[in-house]
Amino acid sequence: MSPDAVATAAGQCPSGIVGRAVERADGRSKLAGKAEFTADIRVPGMLYGAVLRSPVAHARLLAIDTSAAENVDGVAAVLTGADLSDLDPYYGHALRDRPIVAIDRVRFVGEPVAVIAATTQAAADFAVTRVDVDYGVLPIAASLEAALDPGAPLIHTEPTRPDLPMAWGGCPTARPTSVTAMQSNGGTLSGRSAPPRWS
Repeated sequence: MSPDAVATAAGQCPSGIVGRAVERADGRSKLAGKAEFTADIRVPGMLYGAVLRSPVAHARLLAIDTSAAENVDGVAAVLTGADLSDLDPYYGHALRDRPIVAIDRVRFVGEPVAVIAATTQAAADFAVTRVDVDYGVLPIAASLEAALDPGAPLIHTEPTRPDLPMAWGGCPTARPTSVTAMQSNGGTLSGRSAPPRWS
């Protein structure tokens, strides 16, 4: 049995691992600026994207005019909610209640309204500024208390989750309370990405 195996069996750290500096496999290439990231990859026929996001929290999409964006040199495609009728456009982590791009209304500031694909990033970024959207602003509930009010504006007209009050009615004990917690979001700092290629 090797010394490392004996140390491990005895509950000790194997020699040569703990307490010794280990060089990162990608350390030198990153320090030299030679490491390749997803944004550095170029493939033949590659397109670049830009997203037009809603500046308002809640509104009907009364009209979207993409004609000026479509005429920008280098633009290959413009996607809006009108283009999603032949597929299921909804996704979500716990509830599938978010469309790829807004369809009939926007429900939060920053919701995607249109997506541009172009032959250069500059063309995509410029074209997204050429999309004209007419928003019919709707009321919002900007606090928990406002959202719980019986007359609060509805974000979704169809139920997206079970009827919780009915479920609570079957509980042997129910006690109303109020809990305040800080907002948090656990997420990795190094996002995963890859350039897709169709052939």
